[in-house]
Amino acid sequence: MEYIPHGEYTPEQAQEAFKKIELIRKMVSSSNQIPLILGKMFYEAGENEWFEKNGIEIEDFCGEIKVSHKTIYAYEGLYKVFCLTAGYTIDQLSEVTNSRLAMLKRALFETNEDGDYELKVTKEVLDEWIEKAKLLSTTDFKIEYKQAFSDKKNPDDCNHENAAPHAYLACPDCGERIWIDPETKEPIKHWHNQK
Repeated sequence: MEYIPHGEYTPEQAQEAFKKIELIRKMVSSSNQIPLILGKMFYEAGENEWFEKNGIEIEDFCGEIKVSHKTIYAYEGLYKVFCLTAGYTIDQLSEVTNSRLAMLKRALFETNEDGDYELKVTKEVLDEWIEKAKLLSTTDFKIEYKQAFSDKKNPDDCNHENAAPHAYLACPDCGERIWIDPETKEPIKHWHNQK
């Protein structure tokens, strides 16, 4: 990005603020890389038997670093899918969050009989989704994702014929929501608020 002074601030104030903004950008980029870097390291550890060579149990190590084995396995899967299978570098994915990569992994990849990941779409389609994951807001990305990969209708194309009216009262004393039957106007008894 380029520094451009703005408003009633001195050039020095604006320059200092710009440096802080750039630092935030770098930190976010770095934090997005951490899951892939850890995934790569754990992948290499498995391939090269780093833990076995040192008599360390992976579960014990995960407990020591306070990261679940499941999380490490997920990070390793993201690395294998996007870096080894699809050919991206960790730097190329630095603007994409871990959660968006996980969503794209579920939608665009499958495992074969050998347990290896395969792309279900063309590389061009994957590239388009990576760009969307980089550029779109959280809400816009989720909308695009749902429209592309969900069996639900596009809200713009739905006439909502199966929608059920719902209403509730919020108790000012305890905050509990009491659901009201729209036809009878009586409270609906749910398993969690039956007395």
